[in-house]
This record gives sequence, C-alpha cells and structure tokens, in this order.
Amino acid sequence: MEKTLLEVVGSDDRVIRLPACLGALAVLGLGAFIARRAIGRAGAVAVAALLAVSPSLLVYAGELMQHAFEAAVALALLVAGAWAHSAIPGEPLRSRASLVWIAVTGVAVFVSYSATLVTAAVTVALVGLHAMRRAWGDAGLQAALSAPAGLTAAFLVSWRHLFSFYPDQADYFDYGTAPEGAGPAEIVA
Repeated sequence: MEKTLLEVVGSDDRVIRLPACLGALAVLGLGAFIARRAIGRAGAVAVAALLAVSPSLLVYAGELMQHAFEAAVALALLVAGAWAHSAIPGEPLRSRASLVWIAVTGVAVFVSYSATLVTAAVTVALVGLHAMRRAWGDAGLQAALSAPAGLTAAFLVSWRHLFSFYPDQADYFDYGTAPEGAGPAEIVA
C-alpha cells in the first residue's frame, strides 16, 4: 500500500506517514463509536479523550510503522462483525450488512496481515453467538460469509511463507521460519 502511495501521490515523507496517521484517526473514531454503543455517550467521550492523549497512539500515528493502521483495521472488523451479526436474523442474504462484512473482510486480509487473525477470531465469536442461540442456519451463514476472506487469507499466508522473511534467512532456518521448539539460543547461535 505504501509503495502504491509513493508511486501515485509522490515520494514525500508525509505521504508515506499518511496510512499511520489515518489509522490513528480511525482508531480514535471507531474507538469512540464502539464505546458509545457499549457504555454510552459519557463513556465514548472518555474513551475518545484517553485515545487522543494516548502516548502509544500518538507515537504510532507519526511513525513509519503499521501499528495504528492494523489497530484501525481490527476495530473496523469488530464494527462490521457486530453489524453483520445483528442483521443476520432478519433478512441475511439481502442485508447490506452481510455484503459489507464480505467486502470489509476481503479488503482487510489484503491490506493487513494481522487482519487474518482478527477476521478468524471475529468469525468464530459470531458463529459461537449464533450457536448459543441454537440458530444453526445463521451460524452456518456467518461462516459462509467469512469463507471468501478465509480462503483469500489462506492463499496469501501460504504464498507469503514460500519466501524467506529476510534475504538469506533460509541460511538460518529451513523454509524461513524457526524449527519447532526453537528458543533464543538457537536464534542467536
């Protein structure tokens, strides 16, 4: 994504920091939105204030690291998952929330490597919530709605593991990853 920004917009330092800054703003907005739904208006104001002065969020907003963007993607997945969950008992196949869930999870696994884990966790939680209501059809539908993102994530993860994480890393470990049970002594040695 950053490479695309550099090629399309230009090679300025501010351009490459833009995803982190937008991610921090999204965390602020989504955090307040989630807090309002969970604990009310006063809680949302408190959460927004705490996030606005959070040292970690402020640092991540200005760094060339993906942490703020990753957090924004995770919160967006939580919001989309809650929306899809509430819409499924109604008219699930015609629901915009279901289509939004498919789109958000599909895009998320492309732009955020850790979104694969968040998508899986949110899907398991939502399927579990439906199963607790013994709404097996809704649980199956929620799993089916997450299947495109799951298949895409599985492909991207398997494709990523075909390559070494760093140049010549295969010299240290076969297939670019540490062997099972490896600890600090094997990595330093």
